[in-house]
Parts: sequence; C-alpha cells; structure tokens
Amino acid sequence: MLDFSEVPPPCRLAMFGGGQVFRDCVKSVICRTPEAKHRVSWGVGIDGAAAASIEFDIAEGNCALISSRNWGVPGCEHVPCPSAMSPLFDGQAEPEHEVVLFSHALKSDGLLRMPGIPELDNGRANLEEALAFIASGETVAANSYHGTYWTMCLGRRVLSVPFNEKFRHFRENPVFAGP
Repeated sequence: MLDFSEVPPPCRLAMFGGGQVFRDCVKSVICRTPEAKHRVSWGVGIDGAAAASIEFDIAEGNCALISSRNWGVPGCEHVPCPSAMSPLFDGQAEPEHEVVLFSHALKSDGLLRMPGIPELDNGRANLEEALAFIASGETVAANSYHGTYWTMCLGRRVLSVPFNEKFRHFRENPVFAGP
C-alpha cells in the first residue's frame, strides 16, 4: 500500500481508493502508473459534479473500472467503503449506553454536547476502538462520515449530523439532524 505521492513499481494492476481522493486518483492514473496494465478506482468519493468533469473523462479513459462509495453517481459502479469488510464488525458487544456521540476531530466545533453522553472523536481511535465505542451505543449521533457508515453497518440507530454533501450519498440514507 502506497500513498499518492509514491510511484508504484511496475505491476499488472494498480488500484486506487479512499474517500475524498478523486483528484489524487486521476493524477496517479495519469502520472504515476504508466507501466500498469490495468488501473481501478475503488470506492472513491465521487459526486455528480466530479463525474461530469474532464478529470472523470480522463480517468474513465485510463481505468478498467471506476467505482464510488457514493450511491447513484452516473458512470460509476457503486461499491461500499471497503472498511466494512473488516472482521472487526463481527461479534461486537451489546450496547451499554442509550446514546453515544462519535464526532469528527476537526469539524465538530458547532456540535451541541449533552452532559453524560459518552463521546469519542475519529482522531483518537483506530478502527477497533472506534467500532467498540460505536457498538456501545443503542443510538449513535455522528458527524463523521465513517462514524455514520460504521453505525449503519453495525445495525445500530444513527442520527447523522452532516457537515457536507458526502453524507447524502449512502445507498440508504440515515436520519439527519443539525448540530
């Protein structure tokens, strides 16, 4: 696994993925993988505006498959975020709190916090810790994209507090609220 600043070695398949990395994917498809026989964009956060862009046309001409975690994007296969494939989703404990708050580490200044409601932000937890925390709530209030998504994957009730449009492209949208 490499980040987008690295040039991969010659390969048969170069796979690009991640949430908000569409433009990085396009740049890598063009500049960093000239020897790859096939290129795949997997589960990237592509919205309608990106799908209508020249960058998308370039990627489409250079990729065997373009897929998005966002539902209903023209020209993209829908694939869920690959984080849901983790075995950590299996066998989570029963809830111990009525409500928990899973917040975004950088975009939560306006969130109303209620005394006594446990909170964890996405900057202080790895996947195992985040899932255990989310599973500890019967209902999860989340203003983190992955907090919202993982709550739905765990079958818990979620109240999503979106800070941008990426929250509105799940296959089945959660209940939304303001901060």
